[in-house]
Amino acid sequence: MDCSRNNVNGFVVAGVISLVGLMFVCRSLVLVDAVMANESLNRNEKIVYRSMGGKANIDVGLASWLSQGRSNFSHDASTLSSLLGNPTSALDYKDMWSNIVELNAQLVHKKGFSLKGQIGYGAITDGTLIDDDFVSASGATFYGTSVNGPHRISRTESDVSDSYVFYLNGDVGLLFYRFAGNKGLLNAVLGFQYWREKYVARSVRQLECTSVGTFCRAAGTESFVGTKAITNTVLWTSLRVGGEGAITFWDRLTLEGEAIALPLAWLKNEDIHHLRTDLRGSPSFKMSGLGYGFNLEGGVRLRIFDQFFIHGGYRYWWLTVQDGDWENFPASGGGSTANLNEFRTFRHGATFGISYRF
Repeated sequence: MDCSRNNVNGFVVAGVISLVGLMFVCRSLVLVDAVMANESLNRNEKIVYRSMGGKANIDVGLASWLSQGRSNFSHDASTLSSLLGNPTSALDYKDMWSNIVELNAQLVHKKGFSLKGQIGYGAITDGTLIDDDFVSASGATFYGTSVNGPHRISRTESDVSDSYVFYLNGDVGLLFYRFAGNKGLLNAVLGFQYWREKYVARSVRQLECTSVGTFCRAAGTESFVGTKAITNTVLWTSLRVGGEGAITFWDRLTLEGEAIALPLAWLKNEDIHHLRTDLRGSPSFKMSGLGYGFNLEGGVRLRIFDQFFIHGGYRYWWLTVQDGDWENFPASGGGSTANLNEFRTFRHGATFGISYRF
């Protein structure tokens, strides 16, 4: 595939962030070694370690992420037919609302390393699919459109239901810096992320059509009411590199945050068009590519009792592929490959939770 300038620039930026993260990891190894070799660094330590014979703390928590998400993508199949435009088709799954329930756990060892895991799942309770199709100038002539030249020939809208979000994160953290009096710390982080979203679109409402009766129905027409039109499953598998930190301003209140680069993110997307008899059912289309992104989060932690905490904050995840592969699977067999112009998924929203320290 050809790499666009935007894609190259994106990888460069993500690569620089990742390089800084790796430098943090190397520096952390030196600091951890110094901590292990020099007990004087811990003489004034006020942290009470409760687990593993007084060597670590284990936090177990339950959280809710009140989130809104979106996935949009387009491809260029104009090399396969002179009738098709560039982009050929663009789909936008927007306003994908989900109240995600998350289980999380973290082990923090007094020697300076930590292990953290998060697993989350939530039903998508509301959302909309916008599906656009485009033709070339030749396609406009062939379909007898009311608009000349290359343009969007059709736009439809569908409701999204029976959908979900699932993710799994795993990180290793190494101490980079500890604030005076053990009031806070900064960790370098290396880990992975598995992020999957499934969308089921029902009903088809025609919003625009420049070739009524030939290519599409008249604007304002609603068809296949309540019937499955498209099922789309997007999967991102990513490397996480960055940092996390916490600092206590008062005895009970702590500010927390993380800034994570995802320099390598593998995309796999499968699309089933249930209403098209010219395509196979599972899948009808497949998309793949190598991309990048980031995870950002910030919030506060309030200690209610000695070992019980409540949390609140905001989280933003974003991933993109700007040059990839698109494949179709006709019912008659075989298939064709074209360029995936772009693919983007993001999710953001407020987080609330509780945790207990062992």
